[in-house]
Amino acid sequence: MRYILLLIPFFAFANVTSELVTGADRKLFSYTQVCEFFGVKDALLASKESSSKIDCMGKSFEISNFCEKKYTGNLNYTKARFDLVDGKIACHFSDTVILELVCKGKYSKFCKNTNESCNELKSEFAHSLDLSTSMILEIYPPRLKCFFQSKSKIPNSTNL
Repeated sequence: MRYILLLIPFFAFANVTSELVTGADRKLFSYTQVCEFFGVKDALLASKESSSKIDCMGKSFEISNFCEKKYTGNLNYTKARFDLVDGKIACHFSDTVILELVCKGKYSKFCKNTNESCNELKSEFAHSLDLSTSMILEIYPPRLKCFFQSKSKIPNSTNL
């Protein structure tokens, strides 16, 4: 089984320190393809507006809306991101996602209700996956761990 550890220092809404995914895959789309999906034909000027929005000839769209609509019903779809290397939009998929968040300072609220906090993070990191477990690691500072799993890939205990 292939594991990928992604360090996530760029999300301002939460102090997520790591993201471990299994069965990772992604589909890349050009800015033009995404603009056409939203009804903007022949988008000569398409650019990244923010970390989550694309500008198509002056019209702004959430890239997550593109991936969510394109992959409605896909039980492994997790998130949409700009791929800085390829200059495209990436729709990400995985079998499992494990997030770890440091509950310190303004983020200490995330350790008060683990299920609620993990479900809040789900839309950004594990959209179509189900929350299977949430817990607090009782170290200092405490850490929230969220375990998400796709309904389509329930591991067989004989393979473990």
